[in-house]
Amino acid sequence: MNESQAVELESHATIELRGNVPTRHALPSDVYFAFPSGRFAYDCIRCGAQCCCGYEYLIGGDVAAHVALRPHLSLFVHPNERRQQTRVGNCPPACFFLNDQGMCGIHVEHGYDSKPETCRLFPFNNLRMLGRYVVVAPHSSLCPLEVTPSDVLDDKSDHNALFASMASQGIDAEVPLVTVHGVDIDDLILLERRVTALAARCDESKGYFDFARAQLDETARSLPASSHTGPVVVEPNSAMDEFRSHLSSLLGLSPSELDEAPSEITRTMVVATPFLRSMLLMEFKGRRQQALDSTLAPVQVPFALTTLYVIAVLAGRAGMSEITFQTVARLFRDFLPLLYLTAHLNSVVRLRRAAKITLAVSGMGEWQLEYLRLLKAIVSQRDGEDALRLGALLREQLPHSGRLTFLKVLAGQLHGKIYDVETKDNTRTGVVDSLKNRAVRLLIGAVEEDLLVSAITRRQAKRGGQRS
Repeated sequence: MNESQAVELESHATIELRGNVPTRHALPSDVYFAFPSGRFAYDCIRCGAQCCCGYEYLIGGDVAAHVALRPHLSLFVHPNERRQQTRVGNCPPACFFLNDQGMCGIHVEHGYDSKPETCRLFPFNNLRMLGRYVVVAPHSSLCPLEVTPSDVLDDKSDHNALFASMASQGIDAEVPLVTVHGVDIDDLILLERRVTALAARCDESKGYFDFARAQLDETARSLPASSHTGPVVVEPNSAMDEFRSHLSSLLGLSPSELDEAPSEITRTMVVATPFLRSMLLMEFKGRRQQALDSTLAPVQVPFALTTLYVIAVLAGRAGMSEITFQTVARLFRDFLPLLYLTAHLNSVVRLRRAAKITLAVSGMGEWQLEYLRLLKAIVSQRDGEDALRLGALLREQLPHSGRLTFLKVLAGQLHGKIYDVETKDNTRTGVVDSLKNRAVRLLIGAVEEDLLVSAITRRQAKRGGQRS
């Protein structure tokens, strides 16, 4: 929902969020839809009602009335006292209410408003709470959502219709809380709404790189340097050109090859961008691992998503017949560490204080030396004009043979463990762990890589002998 649509709906009822404690009420201006209005379509019968094949669902409102639809259903109802919710445990191959025509029996016999909450909101029930804002996003895996052309809008993903549906009965499910780092929430939501508006009117024929530049431009306008603690891009065009040069070199492609993509892939990536941005910018509260922050600064996100776009293009060239929203969402999950790494290609990076660095890495094999050299280069760099950006370091240190495999393993090792020197390292760790991490850094910086490799090899051989 963009700014004008939020104003348009101010007279509507609020969304009552009963699953959260205390109960909250969201105005239209408090709801951010992380996708362009009307740009997703779906056909339940054609897809075989995949979401109705063995997945549990949440009942909101009158539980007794729902159970009365099937007298023996009570055996499969599971109350959750802590959240004051009730769920029904479905089993394969299909829901209790799925009829022979592949349609919801409740919908057919009693109308849309009688459907259980999960089913009524799906596939747009991927909800998160950021401050006072409800972030509404599509389900990324179960529903085969289709991306429509810009001149074809589908009512099922219309923001106004979705808001009205949520407001009509409220929401009983607990909406998980998320947080962001280094930026004011109101400023970020304003930026994200503007990026969503850019996605809605994007000229897909110009390619995703042009849209990435537009995101950088909008970030500079919406988030002045004084409003956040993240890195700043002064010249979006030159920054994207530098990134293209690094990325094409690392992937073994010519810069021109990055532009050769079907317009359908660009369209899918553009429409998916607001959702993907929310996944990179927002972090679930209470789920941080190793006290590390794996979210990105707003200015880094366009670079990460440009990498994802290139990966999607390469998936098509590798033989994938169609690149859909589900494809992009799956590639996002599978390649997240690589997206995080490449988002820092234009940055001078440091290792976070809380980062536990492993010297002997499974999967590195013949590249153990190159891995240690790269770590030493990161640890040994000093601030100043001569400091090399990560893209330049990788181009110097990456092996010629098997570089893509090396790059993926490296990305997994460094995920959440590096940060741009223009930002603050806000991660925390205990005294003992902090001393251990510092000792490893000193070891990397002081000892020659060849000696470290020899020591690692001897230790691994000794362990292998003990196991045998």
